[in-house]
Amino acid sequence: MRARLTNGRLLGQRRRHREGPSGVAANLWRVRRSAISAVLVLAAVAAAGAGARVAALYFLLAAIVVVALAALSFFSELLEGSADAEAGAIYVGLSTLALVLLVLGAAVRSNTLADQAVPALGLSSLVAALVLLGVQLAVWSSLRLSRYRLVNAQHRPAPDV
Repeated sequence: MRARLTNGRLLGQRRRHREGPSGVAANLWRVRRSAISAVLVLAAVAAAGAGARVAALYFLLAAIVVVALAALSFFSELLEGSADAEAGAIYVGLSTLALVLLVLGAAVRSNTLADQAVPALGLSSLVAALVLLGVQLAVWSSLRLSRYRLVNAQHRPAPDV
């Protein structure tokens, strides 16, 4: 007799995915990765604008980790073939460029002394990374929202008049 897991599957059997890469959970996970990255970069820009240099640096370091994780997961989905067919490569490219800009901004920011102003490159790279992450969110929302509206409009029953 073979050992069973708690959900009734046999040990060693792979789970079958009921939803494809365009399932609701997969799409929400993609937007959460991008939204968390954008929020951390926005917090770093806001902290830099308020003059809290230490907080801006910590937000920036946290954003680097999150954006690197998102870029690697987008790339792994692209390699596995489970990435979004329309924009999988765009997500990888935008995340990677944003990561490069964030690392550049952190490098410029970390080498300034406490009594000196942060060079313009430090803030400009953060703003450019924020724009790239915003473009990524705009691509996601334009593909998903318009497709869902079209599909829902086609599948609605006609009103009985």
